Amino acid sequence: MRCGLILLFAAALHAQTEIATVKATTPVAPPAWAALERQLIRAMEEAAPVYLKRFTRPGGSLYGEGPVVQLVSLSTVESRKLMVQAGAFGEHQFTTVKHAGRVPAD
Repeated sequence: MRCGLILLFAAALHAQTEIATVKATTPVAPPAWAALERQLIRAMEEAAPVYLKRFTRPGGSLYGEGPVVQLVSLSTVESRKLMVQAGAFGEHQFTTVKHAGRVPAD
């Protein structure tokens, strides 16, 4: 019986040319997650102007050169081999490498 009612309802909806209007008449409290989500969105909206003023130039570009990684060897006599990967899966690229503050020649 349910299947027949669902098919009848679906056919009636398909035959409609107007958009159905749904009116909520009983107010209910939002779920806890929805209230927390609204609180988070409000906090992000308040923080955005502060972030933009502090960390971006007037044109919108970020201050700084991007992420910086500084590697230091604690041994003064032994050399070490090192592999540095851009991204967890190597999906990013390094654009500049500096040694002792200088960009080495290729």
